[in-house]
Amino acid sequence: MEALYVPLIMRGRIAVCPLIAALKKGISPGGRAGYILWGDLGILALEPLISALGDNDVATRQGAAKALGMIRDVKAIEPLEKLAQNDQDLTVRNVARDAVAEIRSHTAKANL
Repeated sequence: MEALYVPLIMRGRIAVCPLIAALKKGISPGGRAGYILWGDLGILALEPLISALGDNDVATRQGAAKALGMIRDVKAIEPLEKLAQNDQDLTVRNVARDAVAEIRSHTAKANL
């Protein structure tokens, strides 16, 4: 599965739009492939993913929250916390909470 995402990573900014579209279809790489993909796209994907947290589709919000946790950028904490508190879907709230925990854990380890 990881090989599937390598061409997208190499294209950088071009890859973000199709990946956001994939989230809308409930498709999101997980595990090691997800960390490689979203980690490499990092800042390029940050704003589109934060915007996707407000999407009407549950799978899109859930996938965006998970991806933001994989990117581990502290700029995503506030929007993720809002999602964790206010989303009508329990799974989305839980994924958002997990993403915040992942970001905080990574940040704490980096500051040691």
